[in-house]
Amino acid sequence: MTETRRGSKSRTFPIQATSVASQMVTENPKRVGLCAYNNGSITAYVLSAKTLKTTDGIPIKPGATYENTISTAPYWIIADSGTQDIRCEEVSE
Repeated sequence: MTETRRGSKSRTFPIQATSVASQMVTENPKRVGLCAYNNGSITAYVLSAKTLKTTDGIPIKPGATYENTISTAPYWIIADSGTQDIRCEEVSE
């Protein structure tokens, strides 16, 4: 889903976090914000590279949100175990 608000594009999408790193977003030079909500029951981790492990990531506990308004880099997501439901929003110019 994509919509335009106040001159910015907002894209919301689900992603499944598993024990194998999945790309959450690609590099986007026009990104002004990224939000990821852990709608699952196990901690998920935001990674700056696919080759990193959970111990290297930024934890998102169940019911918590990760927000980033400074980087346009690609990000990956991984979970301790199982399949976790992550809801994302990427805002760009």
